[in-house]
Amino acid sequence: MKFGYMPDFNENLFSEIRFAKENFDFLELTLELDKQYDVRKVKSLTKNFEILGHLHWELNLNLKGDIEKILHFVDIYKKLDVKKITIHPSLDKRLKLEILRSNNIRALNQILNYCKNKKIKLLVENDSRVPFSKALEIVNLIKNVSGLGFTFDIGHALLSNKLDKFLKLKYEHVHLHNVIANKDHSLFNDIKKLKNILNKIKSKTVTLEIFENKDKMLEQLRVCKNN
Repeated sequence: MKFGYMPDFNENLFSEIRFAKENFDFLELTLELDKQYDVRKVKSLTKNFEILGHLHWELNLNLKGDIEKILHFVDIYKKLDVKKITIHPSLDKRLKLEILRSNNIRALNQILNYCKNKKIKLLVENDSRVPFSKALEIVNLIKNVSGLGFTFDIGHALLSNKLDKFLKLKYEHVHLHNVIANKDHSLFNDIKKLKNILNKIKSKTVTLEIFENKDKMLEQLRVCKNN
């Protein structure tokens, strides 16, 4: 099992890349909205170091303009030799459930076909909020978008109290983080809980999606690697 790091937007990206290379097996990179990237420098710093893509959660699959932004980000990821990208399904409380499902399926098909042409695998992530916090809704997306994979987000499943149901699904990648006082992306204060989850998940790649104290995060990384 390989363990990855997701950079914090509040930190310098290049410093975060160096930190990842020193401590982790790969980097999972979220491209910030409306930010220019020095792709050459990022590629130079990550030479011989694997990058996974993670599309920004605020990009809305119900909006044509946002889908165009997603395709633009896919182009950037391609330049960085990314082979897998995780995407979030989109919510909109103004839309009926059937329309919301239809919009997500249509957009995911469009994005997946674009990714296929770039030889990039697209994975959808479970949300912490209904309806895409439910395993059956994720299964429905995968059934209706041929070739779509699944990124299992542990923290989102804990937040929605659906961990056991998601553990039964087939997934290709994992986002690992805890929930404390209804706040996800937290450290595991109970190491037994962390080890129990590690023993249940089956994935070759796991990203620690934790935005807290780096020293404590590295302690948890050691637990993960030694489990």
